[in-house]
Amino acid sequence: MRTVSRALARVARLSRSRRRALNLAPASSSSPSVHSRPGERKRFFSDSLPGGAFESQSNLLNQMAEGASNEADVAEARRERDRLLAEIGKDCIAKRRLVHNTCLKAAAIAGLPGKAEEIYQEIVDDIGEENLNHKTFGKIMQAYATANPPDLGSVEMWATKAQDLGLNDDVFAANVLIQAKLEMNHPKKTKEAEQILESMVEKKILPDKISFTSLINAYAQLGDVDRAGRWYQEMRKANVYPDAQTYNVLINARSKRGKETKDPKQVEEAERILVEMGREGVVPDTIAFNSIIDASAQLGDVGRAGRWFEEMRKAGIQPDAFTFAALINARSKRGKETRDPGHIDKAEQIFEEMVREGITPHIISFNSLIDASAQLGDIDRASRLFENMQKTNMRPERETYNILVNAYAQRGKSNTDPKQVEEAERILEDMIQNEIEPDIVSFTSFIDASAQLGDITRASRWFEVMREAGLQPNEFTYNVLINAHSKRGKETRDPKEAEKAENILEEMEERGIRTTEVSYNSVIDAAAQLGDIKRAVRLFHAMKSKGVQPDVRTFGALLHACSKAKGFELAMDLLKEMKEKHIQPNAYTYSILINIHSKRGKETRDPKEAEKAEKVLEEMEER
Repeated sequence: MRTVSRALARVARLSRSRRRALNLAPASSSSPSVHSRPGERKRFFSDSLPGGAFESQSNLLNQMAEGASNEADVAEARRERDRLLAEIGKDCIAKRRLVHNTCLKAAAIAGLPGKAEEIYQEIVDDIGEENLNHKTFGKIMQAYATANPPDLGSVEMWATKAQDLGLNDDVFAANVLIQAKLEMNHPKKTKEAEQILESMVEKKILPDKISFTSLINAYAQLGDVDRAGRWYQEMRKANVYPDAQTYNVLINARSKRGKETKDPKQVEEAERILVEMGREGVVPDTIAFNSIIDASAQLGDVGRAGRWFEEMRKAGIQPDAFTFAALINARSKRGKETRDPGHIDKAEQIFEEMVREGITPHIISFNSLIDASAQLGDIDRASRLFENMQKTNMRPERETYNILVNAYAQRGKSNTDPKQVEEAERILEDMIQNEIEPDIVSFTSFIDASAQLGDITRASRWFEVMREAGLQPNEFTYNVLINAHSKRGKETRDPKEAEKAENILEEMEERGIRTTEVSYNSVIDAAAQLGDIKRAVRLFHAMKSKGVQPDVRTFGALLHACSKAKGFELAMDLLKEMKEKHIQPNAYTYSILINIHSKRGKETRDPKEAEKAEKVLEEMEER
């Protein structure tokens, strides 16, 4: 790259006369085509470009070409071309080529390579292949590059054909080829594009802003911000001056890297580039400021985000909905992290400022505020914001509803308040009525709250609604119901509830949902509490056969069953297995073991059992 830099600098320093001598000057109305044949030069000069009438008509054709987007537009451009050609003499090669190339431009911009090839053949038939120029091939390459999907192979084929005719020394054609390769979004093709830019120097073609910015953007998109930065330096060394797009690419790349890596130094580099942008006389725009404000916000640096917001104001740049959304999100996030409602107050003030300035809030802003309020337990504020959102005719999305459903569900669980769960249910029903499809999150938080409050009927009903909606319950949803029925079975001493819990577990396995120790512990504990040691042991063996490893809670439930059913021998086997699996007993397990040995001692009148109970107690105290 260093060699390229030196060569670029040399080319950039060439005087205008020297550049023309090297065939670097583009063809214009007052100079011969750099690719004209000796015999053609005379005709070019003798056919000087016409005055007002023809210029006006050719400008009209050019406007049609630049606005082309479909076959009908290209057909109209061809008709206008034919009308112009009818007024131009056959020997006026330069004029005819200009008109043809402008028509070809229509097909290129519309991304219609088939039409471009038809027009190309019409050009050859009219003025001959020997009178084509680099613009002709550049437009055909552009047509293939902008096609859907882009056809890189054809772009390269036409580039080769131009090269064979000695017409490849054009920055436009080179840029088309560079951009076509970059469109593939592959490191290998990006490297090839880089090589094309390097070869431009060897051919004494001075790369322009498009050449460099395309490559800088490609490396930024690939996440290689260092290489993007190096090509920016090469651009400066070549005396090619970046524009707002170039700077925005670099600022966004550094900001994005900062967010991904949580590295404030990347954001500082983005700031440096923004300052340089202003120093070089390039007016920063909303995009540049937003990138840095958002990155600062994502890193939790609300102070820096706020400072750049003020700098944006001073520069006379109008913030947009994205700017305000970044600031609101920063304050909301900080409020959740610190549990400080002051940050939520500040976020709401920023929101109100946005509204006063006539900027329509983005739904992200509403969601950030509603979520932060809900997380801090201020559901009244969350509900008020939700109502304000609806008053602005902004349609709440699934995430918005989920935040509120979860907020009321959590409050219902925390306060054991069924009215809060009923409000969560009302919001869920409103969501469905407004044709916003709930997801697993929507249903599960509500089902969990209902189950926690012992309303298994409501939980089961919404579980069925979820399945009828085509949603597959996940591990957590199933575990909620298993635990609810198990808990109900223990409380009511009803073995049917334990059976329901086991049936749900079996359904879970049949549907391929991963079962864990949480799933099995609930049903084992329910069986144990009901004194059904056979069911508990059967489930224990099934658990292990499925590859689910028991934990201390599993053994605690089984030991409890042994204690109730006088299963001393089984208890000793379980204790042995616990030690083999290196599972450390907890206080509950120790208390059960003490109880088992004490009971055993009373039954057998064996003082050794009392000693064993005492030993277990000592072990527990030591731990």
